[in-house]
Amino acid sequence: MSASFPDKLKEKVLGINRQEKFTFITQKDLYEKKANILHKKDMLLDDDINFVIQEHQQGKNCIIIRNTVKHATALFKKLKEKGVETMLYHS
Repeated sequence: MSASFPDKLKEKVLGINRQEKFTFITQKDLYEKKANILHKKDMLLDDDINFVIQEHQQGKNCIIIRNTVKHATALFKKLKEKGVETMLYHS
């Protein structure tokens, strides 16, 4: 992922305009908790797309990393068709 955070993406993700100030929130015990769960499966993501949909329906956040823009776009469209609120970000 890019190290920069474009203004349009800030507006979409944070729902803010450029004039608002940012507040950085820190949590000292953040890294003491297990914040993320990684799932590794011996199959293609396209063969188990229902897993992503189930996680979304449970209110969980999910990040999917694809190797090409073509694959990212195809998965984005598939998830949108299935009613999953999603955002596509690529460089």
